[in-house]
Amino acid sequence: MMNNGWLQLGFLLIVLLPVARPLGHYLTGVFTSARIPVMHRIVGPVERLIYRCGGVNREQNQTWLGYAMACLLFNFLGFLFLYVLQLCQAYLSLNPAHQASVPAPLAFNTAASFVTNTNWQNYSGKPR
Repeated sequence: MMNNGWLQLGFLLIVLLPVARPLGHYLTGVFTSARIPVMHRIVGPVERLIYRCGGVNREQNQTWLGYAMACLLFNFLGFLFLYVLQLCQAYLSLNPAHQASVPAPLAFNTAASFVTNTNWQNYSGKPR
């Protein structure tokens, strides 16, 4: 491994080791419905904001129909985002190679591939 790899690994450990135990205790409390006072004060407001934005009632269980609809909506929005992203590729920043936008049929195919995890790929032949 190169020096850069060791530096990245060291940085990751420096960041993750101090938060691993407190976050683990918090997650244990979440999954066992126990309240961890210190972490609840830190993470609680963020959690309530996310619930409020998503229209989630934490006192009510989700039905199978609600779960199915949430999965379908999430996948549809992910598909739409990827499709539009590929159609607008030429106009986006961080395009140093100035690549053209993907044609609509290929953008549809690629977005459907990513959302359904089918890994369809499109290759052009080697230039002559």
